[in-house]
Amino acid sequence: MDSYRHTVLKWGTIITLFFTPILCFGTKVFPHITSKTFFFYGVVQLLFALWLYMVATDRSYRLTARQWIYLSPFISYVVWMSVAGILAVDPGLALWGSLMRGTGLLTLYHGLAFVLILTSLIRKYGGIFFIQILKWSIGAGAIVGASVWLGDEGFNISVTALQKASGGGLVGNSSLAAAYLLFVLAFGGILIATKEVSTNAKRWIYTAMGVVLFSPLFINILGLFNGRGIWGSARGATLGIVVVVIVSMLWYFSTSPKRIVRAGGVVSALCCVAVFVIVWMKLLTPGTVIQQKFVSATSETRFTFWSIATRAMHERPLVGYGPENFPRAVQTYFEPQLLSKDQGFEIWTDKAHNIYYDTGVAGGYPAIGLYIAFLLAILVGVYKAYRSNTLTRVQVSVFSGLVVGYVFQNLFVFDSIASLFTLFISIGVVGGLLGIDKIVDVRKPVVLDEWVQYVLGGALIVLSCIGCYQYGYLPSQKATAFGSVFGDAVNKRPTRYTELLDGSPVGNYWDAGGFAHDEYKLYAKNPDAIKTDAKLLPYAKTDVLAFIDYAEKVALQDPSDYRLQLSIIHLYSTHIYLNDLPYESGLASKIEAHLSQAKSLAPRDPQLYWAEAQMAAWRNDLPGVIEGYKKSVSIDPKLAASQRLLLSFLEALGDKKAYAEVLIEAQKQIPGFVMSN
Repeated sequence: MDSYRHTVLKWGTIITLFFTPILCFGTKVFPHITSKTFFFYGVVQLLFALWLYMVATDRSYRLTARQWIYLSPFISYVVWMSVAGILAVDPGLALWGSLMRGTGLLTLYHGLAFVLILTSLIRKYGGIFFIQILKWSIGAGAIVGASVWLGDEGFNISVTALQKASGGGLVGNSSLAAAYLLFVLAFGGILIATKEVSTNAKRWIYTAMGVVLFSPLFINILGLFNGRGIWGSARGATLGIVVVVIVSMLWYFSTSPKRIVRAGGVVSALCCVAVFVIVWMKLLTPGTVIQQKFVSATSETRFTFWSIATRAMHERPLVGYGPENFPRAVQTYFEPQLLSKDQGFEIWTDKAHNIYYDTGVAGGYPAIGLYIAFLLAILVGVYKAYRSNTLTRVQVSVFSGLVVGYVFQNLFVFDSIASLFTLFISIGVVGGLLGIDKIVDVRKPVVLDEWVQYVLGGALIVLSCIGCYQYGYLPSQKATAFGSVFGDAVNKRPTRYTELLDGSPVGNYWDAGGFAHDEYKLYAKNPDAIKTDAKLLPYAKTDVLAFIDYAEKVALQDPSDYRLQLSIIHLYSTHIYLNDLPYESGLASKIEAHLSQAKSLAPRDPQLYWAEAQMAAWRNDLPGVIEGYKKSVSIDPKLAASQRLLLSFLEALGDKKAYAEVLIEAQKQIPGFVMSN
């Protein structure tokens, strides 16, 4: 029986690290994320319960003092983020995260559990298990790499999950896939430098790395034939690979037994740091060539979000806004220029596209310090493993390059469940290596009475099953329900929205606001066509009203979601338009309540005053319409959209004098301003 438990824990861990990155069920909302997230939660619940039992009954599974010291920065980071989550603007969002990211506190908790399991197993089974872990990780990475080749930026085979993957194959986004595959490439480099790996295995590893490296993400060989060019879509991560290689070389030279080589490596490393600091400062300086090139390659929104994050951290420096609460900071410090055409496509971002700004907003400055501390702990850990002859000089160099490369790419992207998963593997692997040089005490198990073992085992089984159900099965069902309801025909959806209020709370936060916004856009695309379609109109009327009812119930659970409040206002406007409703004070009061709540959440968003102007038009209050549009202009006179709305209304009124005055002022504020769209 003991042997069976050992086998289940060992192979359960391997199965988890192999299948988590490649799972993608097409029937769910955000299948590339939710499939991985809730599988990971459910399996880790079961494995952690078994591991706790083994720790209690077998000394060989217990971590050493050195391993606990190594893990303490990561554990402290998780604890601090938990405190920040309790004090968050939206604690529910902090805990669950969103369906489209899968990076809430629950992921951190399950990640910590997985790290402890890996650390324990490597200590018990030694370097052989370390090699197994990396091999299986590379196998999963090779499958992801192959899926990128077959996806929408590659051969574009007729598989929905790959055609809708935004270049990321089974991971679902090119940037997120590249962040994950950066780890896979480094794992391959580490195994190639491992003597215990056979020549045949190394050939296979080279092949897997080639599939990844020469995919449409990085060095796009296929692009030479389809016109996309040699450079892949994940250019930031490609630079990250270059950083991994450079840092690996510098680390290798800096640890040379030859003094002159070691000195050259250290000096070169310091020079690289100096160059990076200079380039980074240039990047943050407006008007520089580097910043202009960066904006042309990405967008100006990056600097807008970084500015918002800086202000948010200054306001709440100790605990931040809470994990996953970056949207709450954006709405508080909303920048009207996000509504302009060149930036508007990212108005509803939930990430700063810079992990350090994200971390600072999530948990304040202490969170940044602890995040850096546990990354440094990995570097210290691999160096100690090298000093104890557990890792070779080349392996340590590649590991160190990986950490620095990960740090570099995170200046421009954010983590997903896939990249966080490989980060957890890295933390656990290094922690395990720090214990394999210690003698494992297998003389006798921990002394526990037989009845205590039965009680402990039974309790852990019950708790793990409850956890698997609550954090694996129910959230998975909720994600499936979202996909089923919103994928249904418009004549069937209205009776199904109540299904989304049951089960797990996941999706009731940031995701619900996104679905509400999508619902509004669906009807706002061509409202006249809907209104004149005698067959569609009755269903559309029912659908909008039913969705409003659903959205308002969600808003009662999560009143801090500004996007949800604004979308409800827009949907009410759609409802009024489709039904040709005259002004009615009761309905107006409902809308004004949402307007008031929205203004308290995002007082600097001109969209609210556009909506206020529409309300005034509904009640035939023409001066109120003008006042609403003027308020939106006063928030940011440089926003062309507000100026055009005011001018259009004045033109419709025939007020030529007021129109001329506003036009002159708009042209002063916005050089080259014209009324055309």
